Amino acid sequence: KQENKNLNMDVVELSERWASSYDCWIDAPGTEEPVYACPYQSAANDTQNAKESELTWPDATRNLLFPLFGFTASNPLGNEKSSFENENANKALKKDLQLLSSSSEHVAWWNSFAFGPSWQEKGFIISAERSEVARLAKKYNQGAIYEFILDSKEDLSSSFAVAATALRKTIPVLIPDVEADIRIIRCQRPPFASSDPKF
Repeated sequence: KQENKNLNMDVVELSERWASSYDCWIDAPGTEEPVYACPYQSAANDTQNAKESELTWPDATRNLLFPLFGFTASNPLGNEKSSFENENANKALKKDLQLLSSSSEHVAWWNSFAFGPSWQEKGFIISAERSEVARLAKKYNQGAIYEFILDSKEDLSSSFAVAATALRKTIPVLIPDVEADIRIIRCQRPPFASSDPKF
């Protein structure tokens, strides 16, 4: 198994990575298939793919009560940790998510990972109160979290055939000045080895 290559990145490098990363959601509500999304500016071909394949955000995911957030316990503050350390940290975070979801029927979470052409970082998507997500992100020393705002079908312009886009916001937690609003779009699985959930 390959190690993540964060290499103690500085804030600029972290911001660039967070802004340019791809996403994969595993076992999201309403679908048994992995849900892939990529930055819109790198998705010229994937826009057509979305139309042809009628890729959409699953309705069960879209209809969750709380906002959607993405984060991990891996590589705190951008400092590279071993696969063993990251796996144990994510196991601990998973227990916290299970505990949080047991306290409210409206809280939901599932596995995910962010990735680029040569790297992958496993984590989770959670639908919960922002304050609870921020609390957990701070507990695991995370520099930032993602918030996903899925476009509704009514919000889409006529140029889109399907509801396949979203705004992904990078929200600072322990590292300031890393805000970024990136438009993402559902896409087919990118042709990277790192897009494999078993990478």
